[in-house]
Amino acid sequence: MKPKTKLQKEVYSLHTKLRPIPQKVYAWSKNQMASLFSVDSRYFYRCYECNHKWRGKRSNKIPNTCRCPNCNKILQHYIHEGPVIEYKHIGYVTTYKEYQLIRIIYVYKISTKTKKPFVLAYEVSQIWMNSKARATVLSRDKVSYFYNAPKWSFKPDMTIRSNKCITIRDSLLNYIYPHTKVLPIITRNGFNGDFCKYYPYALFKALLTNSRFETVYKAGYTNLLRSDDVTDDMWRIIKICIRQKYEITDVKMWKDYLDLLAYYHKDIFKPELLCPPDIKEAHDMYMARRNEEIRVEREKERLKQEYKKLNRYNNDLYVQSKAPFLGLSFTNGIITISVLNSVDEFIKEAKIMEHCVFANDYHMKPNSLIMTSRLKTKPLETIEVSLDKLEVIQAYGHNNQITKYHNDIINLVNQNMKLIKERLNKMKTKCPQKT
Repeated sequence: MKPKTKLQKEVYSLHTKLRPIPQKVYAWSKNQMASLFSVDSRYFYRCYECNHKWRGKRSNKIPNTCRCPNCNKILQHYIHEGPVIEYKHIGYVTTYKEYQLIRIIYVYKISTKTKKPFVLAYEVSQIWMNSKARATVLSRDKVSYFYNAPKWSFKPDMTIRSNKCITIRDSLLNYIYPHTKVLPIITRNGFNGDFCKYYPYALFKALLTNSRFETVYKAGYTNLLRSDDVTDDMWRIIKICIRQKYEITDVKMWKDYLDLLAYYHKDIFKPELLCPPDIKEAHDMYMARRNEEIRVEREKERLKQEYKKLNRYNNDLYVQSKAPFLGLSFTNGIITISVLNSVDEFIKEAKIMEHCVFANDYHMKPNSLIMTSRLKTKPLETIEVSLDKLEVIQAYGHNNQITKYHNDIINLVNQNMKLIKERLNKMKTKCPQKT
């Protein structure tokens, strides 16, 4: 599009006066392309760079790399047949007037067995940035794709593009030419030639506009930049590390260590905890503690599941053995006494009364019938009746204490013992004892 703003007009005017990229930059860019070799039958190797053919060593495994005896280049093994098409975008970082300039070179290479490789390199885009991080991008047209490789127009004319294209063009870069030149303000803000795996435009913009990023970069925590945004809490932590001159060697382990400290409600802003002399030892100590907790939790869960499974099994046995008595209930108008109908009711009774009716497996006793007494909805005592002697063995309330209704409960059970005897006789009739 045509330049519209004052910045775009100025950049476009400077662009027309710009000198071509030096040939040494083009040569370096071409050398970043892969050099290949293939293996024909009978262990004959063929170089894709000079088309030299030689016999390799007999081996069951073909090496990933080898050196061509003719051109002396280190080659990578290429498995597939046919031509090899490769492309890369190379960044050349320099300055022009008062602008930071990122020039993008497109390198296109076709390699075959029979011909020397065809390599084409030309400039396709430019990113101009001033000292206030305002940027403009110019580029050629992208006309089509050829063998999955983008094909840029051969016309040398570049036009102004939308600012949305800046990060897109910046992210195209595969390599950056090692000899860079930057504006004095970028050098002042800490740039030392290390891009920290950032793309040039993104790094320069952050150094010019983000004071926290600038401080972290100057402090040498370049490994931290790629793993975390500088949030308020992280910024406070980083300032403590800077004051303590603490070196973060393993960012991932250090961040895991911070998470463990937060999990255990430790003061993560305390320098003694935040900056351990041996991060691995400190991390492993808390990690071992956490792993032990997880193991205990899993063991508890496993026992809980087994406990539930056992209770289901015991409940089936209890229902089967006490089937004639289930649902039995009687009252004198004030106190109501009923049979515990399931293992779950034993568990609830034990929790309410805080005694051992469940823990001591009273539900598994074949010659005992366990009943509970209530005053309306208030629990009074738990009663054990002997099925052999048809008498009350014991009756206790909360914490194994006797209530004031104890005698009334015993009398009520004895008055209705005939109901228990009737159900007991029916059970014996259905299941006669073998002689």
